[in-house]
Amino acid sequence: MKKIIENSKSANMRDAIRKQLRWDEKLSQSTNQEIALAVKRHSALPSSPFDRTEDGFADFRGFPLKVQLSRMAISDVDFSHSICLLAGALNNCSVMRSRFSGAKFDGRFVGVLFEDCDFERVSLKNAALGSASFLNCNFSGANMIDVMARGAFFAKCSFDRANMKKAVLLACTFNECTFDGTEFHNGSLVGCKFIGNRPSDDQLGNTMI
Repeated sequence: MKKIIENSKSANMRDAIRKQLRWDEKLSQSTNQEIALAVKRHSALPSSPFDRTEDGFADFRGFPLKVQLSRMAISDVDFSHSICLLAGALNNCSVMRSRFSGAKFDGRFVGVLFEDCDFERVSLKNAALGSASFLNCNFSGANMIDVMARGAFFAKCSFDRANMKKAVLLACTFNECTFDGTEFHNGSLVGCKFIGNRPSDDQLGNTMI
Protein backbone atom coordinates (compact mmCIF):
# COMPACT_ATOMS: atom_id res chain seq x y z
CA MET A 1 0.00 0.00 0.00
CA LYS A 2 2.83 2.41 0.90
CA LYS A 3 4.48 1.77 -2.48
CA ILE A 4 1.21 2.40 -4.30
CA ILE A 5 0.80 5.74 -2.50
CA GLU A 6 4.39 6.74 -3.29
CA ASN A 7 3.92 5.82 -6.97
CA SER A 8 0.72 7.87 -7.07
CA LYS A 9 2.50 10.90 -5.58
CA SER A 10 5.34 10.55 -8.08
CA ALA A 11 2.88 10.36 -10.97
CA ASN A 12 1.07 13.48 -9.72
CA MET A 13 4.37 15.33 -9.43
CA ARG A 14 5.42 14.38 -12.96
CA ASP A 15 2.05 15.49 -14.30
CA ALA A 16 2.34 18.81 -12.47
CA ILE A 17 5.81 19.44 -13.92
CA ARG A 18 4.58 18.63 -17.44
CA LYS A 19 1.70 21.05 -17.10
CA GLN A 20 3.99 23.82 -15.83
CA LEU A 21 6.71 23.33 -18.45
CA ARG A 22 4.31 23.77 -21.37
CA TRP A 23 4.00 27.44 -20.39
CA ASP A 24 7.29 28.76 -21.76
CA GLU A 25 8.34 32.32 -20.97
CA LYS A 26 6.87 33.82 -24.15
CA LEU A 27 3.49 32.09 -23.79
CA SER A 28 3.33 32.83 -20.07
CA GLN A 29 4.05 36.51 -20.64
CA SER A 30 1.53 36.95 -23.46
CA THR A 31 -1.23 35.15 -21.53
CA ASN A 32 -0.61 37.21 -18.39
CA GLN A 33 -0.77 40.35 -20.53
CA GLU A 34 -4.12 39.25 -21.98
CA ILE A 35 -5.46 38.60 -18.49
CA ALA A 36 -4.20 41.98 -17.25
CA LEU A 37 -6.02 43.68 -20.12
CA ALA A 38 -9.21 41.76 -19.32
CA VAL A 39 -8.98 42.85 -15.67
CA LYS A 40 -8.49 46.48 -16.73
CA ARG A 41 -11.52 46.31 -19.02
CA HIS A 42 -13.61 44.41 -16.44
CA SER A 43 -14.19 41.69 -19.02
CA ALA A 44 -14.13 37.90 -18.81
CA LEU A 45 -11.05 35.74 -18.42
CA PRO A 46 -9.57 35.22 -21.91
CA SER A 47 -9.51 31.79 -23.52
CA SER A 48 -6.61 29.47 -22.79
CA PRO A 49 -4.10 28.81 -25.61
CA PHE A 50 -4.60 25.14 -24.72
CA ASP A 51 -8.37 25.43 -25.22
CA ARG A 52 -10.27 23.11 -22.86
CA THR A 53 -9.59 19.98 -20.84
CA GLU A 54 -11.23 16.64 -21.54
CA ASP A 55 -13.82 17.61 -18.90
CA GLY A 56 -14.68 20.89 -20.61
CA PHE A 57 -12.79 23.27 -18.30
CA ALA A 58 -10.75 26.19 -19.66
CA ASP A 59 -7.24 24.72 -19.55
CA PHE A 60 -4.97 26.87 -17.40
CA ARG A 61 -3.33 23.88 -15.71
CA GLY A 62 0.20 24.69 -14.57
CA PHE A 63 -0.17 28.37 -15.47
CA PRO A 64 2.17 30.82 -13.65
CA LEU A 65 -0.35 33.53 -12.77
CA LYS A 66 1.40 36.89 -12.30
CA VAL A 67 -1.64 39.14 -12.51
CA GLN A 68 -3.99 40.21 -9.75
CA LEU A 69 -7.50 39.08 -10.63
CA SER A 70 -9.97 41.78 -9.64
CA ARG A 71 -13.75 42.02 -9.99
CA MET A 72 -13.98 39.05 -12.34
CA ALA A 73 -16.59 36.32 -12.65
CA ILE A 74 -14.66 33.10 -13.23
CA SER A 75 -16.31 29.77 -13.94
CA ASP A 76 -15.37 26.33 -15.26
CA VAL A 77 -11.61 26.98 -15.25
CA ASP A 78 -8.92 24.43 -14.38
CA PHE A 79 -6.02 26.07 -12.53
CA SER A 80 -4.64 22.75 -11.24
CA HIS A 81 -0.88 22.86 -10.51
CA SER A 82 -0.82 26.60 -11.17
CA ILE A 83 1.46 28.91 -9.20
CA CYS A 84 0.51 32.34 -7.93
CA LEU A 85 2.70 34.05 -5.34
CA LEU A 86 1.22 37.53 -5.63
CA ALA A 87 -0.27 39.29 -2.65
CA GLY A 88 -3.80 40.26 -3.56
CA ALA A 89 -4.08 37.43 -6.09
CA LEU A 90 -7.88 37.45 -6.00
CA ASN A 91 -9.85 40.59 -5.23
CA ASN A 92 -13.66 40.79 -5.19
CA CYS A 93 -14.09 37.89 -7.62
CA SER A 94 -16.69 35.16 -7.85
CA VAL A 95 -15.25 31.76 -8.77
CA MET A 96 -17.55 28.86 -9.60
CA ARG A 97 -17.04 25.23 -10.62
CA SER A 98 -13.27 25.63 -10.94
CA ARG A 99 -10.28 23.50 -10.02
CA PHE A 100 -7.16 24.41 -8.06
CA SER A 101 -5.91 20.89 -7.32
CA GLY A 102 -2.21 20.88 -6.47
CA ALA A 103 -1.94 24.63 -7.11
CA LYS A 104 0.19 26.95 -4.99
CA PHE A 105 -1.29 30.23 -3.80
CA ASP A 106 0.62 32.40 -1.35
CA GLY A 107 -1.33 35.61 -1.45
CA ARG A 108 -4.46 37.34 -0.28
CA PHE A 109 -8.11 36.67 -1.10
CA VAL A 110 -10.23 39.79 -0.59
CA GLY A 111 -14.02 39.58 -0.84
CA VAL A 112 -13.96 36.41 -2.94
CA LEU A 113 -16.80 33.90 -3.33
CA PHE A 114 -15.83 30.34 -4.24
CA GLU A 115 -18.60 27.88 -5.04
CA ASP A 116 -18.27 24.22 -6.08
CA CYS A 117 -14.48 24.50 -6.37
CA ASP A 118 -11.85 21.79 -5.91
CA PHE A 119 -8.80 22.68 -3.80
CA GLU A 120 -7.59 19.11 -3.28
CA ARG A 121 -3.89 19.06 -2.28
CA VAL A 122 -3.65 22.82 -2.87
CA SER A 123 -0.93 24.73 -1.03
CA LEU A 124 -2.35 27.76 0.75
CA LYS A 125 0.59 28.01 3.13
CA ASN A 126 0.82 31.55 4.54
CA ALA A 127 -2.15 32.66 2.43
CA ALA A 128 -4.59 35.24 3.82
CA LEU A 129 -8.18 34.25 3.06
CA GLY A 130 -9.67 37.41 4.55
CA SER A 131 -13.46 37.22 4.74
CA ALA A 132 -13.84 34.99 1.68
CA SER A 133 -16.79 32.61 1.35
CA PHE A 134 -16.41 28.98 0.31
CA LEU A 135 -19.53 27.00 -0.58
CA ASN A 136 -19.35 23.27 -1.26
CA CYS A 137 -15.57 23.29 -1.78
CA ASN A 138 -13.10 20.43 -1.37
CA PHE A 139 -9.89 21.06 0.63
CA SER A 140 -9.00 17.38 1.05
CA GLY A 141 -5.27 16.92 1.65
CA ALA A 142 -4.64 20.67 1.40
CA ASN A 143 -1.57 22.32 2.91
CA MET A 144 -3.04 25.12 5.00
CA ILE A 145 -0.13 25.63 7.39
CA ASP A 146 -0.03 29.23 8.70
CA VAL A 147 -3.12 30.16 6.69
CA MET A 148 -4.95 33.21 8.05
CA ALA A 149 -8.57 34.32 7.86
CA ARG A 150 -10.96 36.57 9.73
CA GLY A 151 -14.69 36.24 9.27
CA ALA A 152 -14.43 33.69 6.46
CA PHE A 153 -17.46 31.48 5.79
CA PHE A 154 -17.25 27.80 4.88
CA ALA A 155 -20.38 25.77 4.06
CA LYS A 156 -20.43 22.06 3.17
CA CYS A 157 -16.66 22.01 2.67
CA SER A 158 -14.37 19.03 3.17
CA PHE A 159 -11.13 19.55 5.11
CA ASP A 160 -10.45 15.81 5.33
CA ARG A 161 -6.72 15.07 5.79
CA ALA A 162 -5.86 18.78 5.44
CA ASN A 163 -2.85 20.12 7.33
CA MET A 164 -4.05 23.17 9.26
CA LYS A 165 -1.20 23.40 11.75
CA LYS A 166 -0.54 26.94 12.99
CA ALA A 167 -3.58 28.19 11.07
CA VAL A 168 -5.07 31.37 12.53
CA LEU A 169 -8.76 31.43 11.69
CA LEU A 170 -10.64 34.05 13.69
CA ALA A 171 -14.42 34.46 13.91
CA CYS A 172 -14.98 32.12 10.97
CA THR A 173 -18.09 30.00 10.41
CA PHE A 174 -17.96 26.32 9.46
CA ASN A 175 -21.40 25.06 8.45
CA GLU A 176 -21.73 21.30 7.88
CA CYS A 177 -18.03 20.85 7.07
CA THR A 178 -16.05 17.62 7.55
CA PHE A 179 -12.70 17.25 9.33
CA ASP A 180 -11.79 13.56 9.03
CA GLY A 181 -8.05 13.25 9.64
CA THR A 182 -7.53 17.03 9.68
CA GLU A 183 -4.42 18.13 11.59
CA PHE A 184 -4.46 21.14 13.92
CA HIS A 185 -1.62 22.34 16.18
CA ASN A 186 -0.31 25.62 17.59
CA GLY A 187 -3.03 27.61 15.83
CA SER A 188 -6.13 29.57 16.74
CA LEU A 189 -9.83 29.12 16.08
CA VAL A 190 -10.89 31.85 18.49
CA GLY A 191 -14.43 33.06 17.86
CA CYS A 192 -15.14 30.38 15.25
CA LYS A 193 -18.60 28.86 14.99
CA PHE A 194 -19.10 25.21 14.04
CA ILE A 195 -22.53 24.10 12.85
CA GLY A 196 -23.25 20.40 12.36
CA ASN A 197 -19.69 19.07 12.68
CA ARG A 198 -16.66 20.03 14.73
CA PRO A 199 -13.05 18.78 14.95
CA SER A 200 -12.51 16.48 17.92
CA ASP A 201 -10.62 17.67 21.01
CA ASP A 202 -7.83 15.23 20.11
CA GLN A 203 -7.52 16.81 16.68
CA LEU A 204 -7.46 20.34 18.06
CA GLY A 205 -4.76 19.55 20.62
CA ASN A 206 -3.34 22.86 21.88
CA THR A 207 -5.17 24.98 19.30
CA MET A 208 -6.72 28.05 20.90
CA ILE A 209 -10.48 28.03 20.65
